[in-house]
Amino acid sequence: MHPSAANGILKIVEEPPPNTFFILVSNNPERLLPTILSRTQHIMVPMLQDEELESFLRTQPALDERKRQQIVAEAEGNPRLALALMESDEEDHHDLMATWFRVCFKRTIPNGDALETFHEFDKLEQQTLLQYTLTMMRETLLSLSGADDMLRSRNGEHKFVLDFSKVMNVDKIEKTNQLVTDASYHLERNGSAKMIFLDLSLQLSRVMNP
Repeated sequence: MHPSAANGILKIVEEPPPNTFFILVSNNPERLLPTILSRTQHIMVPMLQDEELESFLRTQPALDERKRQQIVAEAEGNPRLALALMESDEEDHHDLMATWFRVCFKRTIPNGDALETFHEFDKLEQQTLLQYTLTMMRETLLSLSGADDMLRSRNGEHKFVLDFSKVMNVDKIEKTNQLVTDASYHLERNGSAKMIFLDLSLQLSRVMNP
């Protein structure tokens, strides 16, 4: 919430009309003005446990076991993201993401077909791919930290994480996460997907090859 917006509702929050309740929802409450926070009752809503999310997904028709397990791993307890992943036509982002990162690492970006593929995706598929990339960065960070028992990746994903952790470090992962998050922000605001992914790819290449 922008400060001017927060100031605008402060008066009515302080003195609401009779029988009126305000429910303010934020995934970044630390950015709210202290005057707003001091006048609200804070209720933290945690992410779902994997078992709870899987139980919910079992109620969805036409969702096989493999796809369900993949969604549980990628959504990380976020039911909204899980629903978005269900609606995506992209069955498996791993091969595409792995190929993309290899292209960035080898500095062969202009010759790669991945950017054209990204451009052809709709916005949901583009955002889902970026979210999957962040998930793989989390897995790589856990691998670097020796927390293999916390890894969610399996099979080909697991091999990618182990191989990728050999060329990454904590600083590189932090920079990668910021770049991917910024790209997601610009996509959400209707930036050119081709330009965003080209810029992201070039910057990722610099991060991987300082």
